[in-house]
Amino acid sequence: MELVFAPSEILKKSTISVDEDMDNVVKLAEQMHTIMSRYNGIGLAAPQVGLDKSFFIMGDKTRYKLIVNPKIIETGDEKVLATEGCLSFPGLFLKVLRPLNAVVEYVNNNGDKVNEKLEGMMSRVFQHETDHLNGITFDTLVSKLKLDMAIKKLNKRLKRNGWRIWSNRIRTR
Repeated sequence: MELVFAPSEILKKSTISVDEDMDNVVKLAEQMHTIMSRYNGIGLAAPQVGLDKSFFIMGDKTRYKLIVNPKIIETGDEKVLATEGCLSFPGLFLKVLRPLNAVVEYVNNNGDKVNEKLEGMMSRVFQHETDHLNGITFDTLVSKLKLDMAIKKLNKRLKRNGWRIWSNRIRTR
């Protein structure tokens, strides 16, 4: 299992529901946690490791939560513009406008249906990873101008360090 980078086609496709084989999903989530930790992430969706299933993990290096077949039931009216990164877009950071709160539903690693209200960063991560499961990447949630400016800033940083330059063609929609 390896991390998938933009503009890979799997990042542009909706996933299929997980209806069985939760034991396998739990094992895959453990492998995903290793990858997420290696790259200092706080969330990782199945398509980001080449899987077309509807699940993701969110957490930190010490623990994570498995989210299967997530749904955003409702979002609050208040929206917040905050900086986001994405493991499939290394080094790229964009200010994305998202609802501050969300009521969500998902299946946990025990196979139980969970309904809860998330706030702040937990809500943002849940929304970002759910977008991945629907074939939406964060670069499509900002204007072309903002994306181009962020890529230009990243490329300056990369050039100074002698690294590969990002293409302006990462936009997936």
